[in-house]
Amino acid sequence: YADLDAFRVRIERARRLGFDGGFCVHPRQVAVMNQAFAPTPAEVARAQALVAAFEAQQAQGRAAFAFEGRMVDRPVVDQAHAVLARAARIAQRGARSG
Repeated sequence: YADLDAFRVRIERARRLGFDGGFCVHPRQVAVMNQAFAPTPAEVARAQALVAAFEAQQAQGRAAFAFEGRMVDRPVVDQAHAVLARAARIAQRGARSG
């Protein structure tokens, strides 16, 4: 727990492998964990755009549509909502500790 650089390397690797969270054994690790797993501004913007496009398509009676050249359906939209929720939780925690 004392080597935050080594912890950061492990957490960043976990994110690259597809994990979206982890656990900390010491409070000093929380900021490293939040930074590594927080969605990037580009990921948040893409998720917002995808959700907005989905809502517009639903208003027209469509459940699946193309977004950025890929087919989007409910599970993809659910993933976008998860990105936005994770970003909001991390931002909220950051605001409380700041």
